[in-house]
Amino acid sequence: MRKIVILAVILVLSAGASWRAVSTSGPTFNAHPDPPAEYEFYWDDGVMVSGWVWYTGGNYWAVQFDEEKTDGFEYGLVTCYGAVTYPGWPDSTFQGCYMHTFDDVDDYPGSDLDSTFLQFTTGGVFEWVAPDSSVGLSTSVFYIAFEQYGNYPSTDAVAVDAAAGTHNWTGFQGSWTQTSTFSDFMLRCYWEDDPGEDYRPPEVTGMNPDDGEEDVPVGTTIVFHVVDDLSGVDVTTIEFTVEDTSRNLRFRLAFSTGGPYPTGEISGDLHIDDIDPLDVICTFTPDDDLPYADIITCIVAAGLADMLGNETPEDIVWSFETEEDPGGLKNSTWGEIKALY
Repeated sequence: MRKIVILAVILVLSAGASWRAVSTSGPTFNAHPDPPAEYEFYWDDGVMVSGWVWYTGGNYWAVQFDEEKTDGFEYGLVTCYGAVTYPGWPDSTFQGCYMHTFDDVDDYPGSDLDSTFLQFTTGGVFEWVAPDSSVGLSTSVFYIAFEQYGNYPSTDAVAVDAAAGTHNWTGFQGSWTQTSTFSDFMLRCYWEDDPGEDYRPPEVTGMNPDDGEEDVPVGTTIVFHVVDDLSGVDVTTIEFTVEDTSRNLRFRLAFSTGGPYPTGEISGDLHIDDIDPLDVICTFTPDDDLPYADIITCIVAAGLADMLGNETPEDIVWSFETEEDPGGLKNSTWGEIKALY
């Protein structure tokens, strides 16, 4: 008995959680009464037998949907999440959770593709919530996760069923572990494996600064969206460059008189936010301020593709003009060119 107590204490201290076996039988759950898609995915057997309670916020419990469930599909969309809390533990009307979709990277949960809040209203029954937009999947293995919201005792306990499985995962502070210690987490999702006919490549929208914009501050960052409403964006195909077009032109003149010929490309860092693969947000931060009173050209290279391989045939290009130098100084590049004549 003493060894069992010590083990329980270790579990609480190390994982920030405690196991509560509260019943040996429970209500049976049917499938979603109004399916939002063709397939409902779940591993649980539909009979609640016990509950898991968190003491520390930030815990994740996840179910891995592997090829046994997905049949090795090449692309799919998660359209709805389902979860159930154990009746009255501690108060199923008080708190909620965040539901997530994670892709698979090297047999571990990888990128967090979505975070949708689910507010429980009744303990002991499945609650359902749909993400703002369907979550695109590019692998045949993915994870549905329940994120703890708040600290014990103001929390909800996700319900589990009787049979333990090898597809359960726990996550805490960025570290994921596969576990078969606990019964199956009663987490479900709906998914579609056919997003419909899609022959269109992604589009670039929401450019900021926009095409033709003038008097843009030289300290600005460049933001644009890559959007594909059906199949999702293949972020590995995003190739972006920024050029000081005026500088490019001036140094072409210099080259014609024997001077140097730089490309005019502006260096910087491109951050790609692909939490929503249907609307990928790209932010380019230049290493230095942009030059004053110059035309800056942005280029997304041809070959930008969605997850079905539909590609843009040509570069997508837009330009804007930076503000005048408040000090009234001329661009030094012009001075260098004048010295050549």
